[in-house]
Amino acid sequence: ASVLFFKVAGSRPALKSFLSAIDRCNSPVSCEAVKSKIVMKFFIINILKKLRQWTLNWAQSKYVAPALLFIAFIESFFFPIPADVLLVAILLTGATRWFYYAGIAMAGSVLGAPIGYLIGWGFYEIIGRHIVELYNLQNAVAFIGEKFSQHAFLTIFTIAIIPMFPFKIITISSGLFKVPFLKMILAAVAGRTIRYSIVAFITKTFRGKIRKKDEEEIFS
Repeated sequence: ASVLFFKVAGSRPALKSFLSAIDRCNSPVSCEAVKSKIVMKFFIINILKKLRQWTLNWAQSKYVAPALLFIAFIESFFFPIPADVLLVAILLTGATRWFYYAGIAMAGSVLGAPIGYLIGWGFYEIIGRHIVELYNLQNAVAFIGEKFSQHAFLTIFTIAIIPMFPFKIITISSGLFKVPFLKMILAAVAGRTIRYSIVAFITKTFRGKIRKKDEEEIFS
């Protein structure tokens, strides 16, 4: 059944990796543990691929602006696919108002930030911890907490621009470590504006070259 799973949902390299790991097992018990771990890993990868494709499909929809706003919104506290994926796809399809779509992405991201903050502030044990563990970012939360003690605004601002960690980890951690709410929002607005403006401007400027190389792969 596991081999069939990889034939249907996975790929030839995935199947090869699965069989190789099973060959290295020393006992039936360890084999079952390895098998379960690998199946779960590729199950999650397959889900992420489907979510990415679902996100990309909105680039050709007449509801592209609300879709971008919504995806940026939910990415701020739990969704795994960054809004950048849809933003780039929108501009590759021929949209010219790069600043408009960058603004929408920023607005959605900032509107979702308070929910992430609330999860960290009052519901970390019930919800936040599970989100952090799902993405295996426990060490990232500890690292961010240490940086918050040094300079919270700069930490949020920097990670809002540079994708060191998912933005949802910053919003949840801000609530968890009781960063002043207004400070978090201001840093998020500044950082996300810069990030999405850079992504949108570069994509529009070089989309001819990018589209020539990657368009078939993106929309396949």
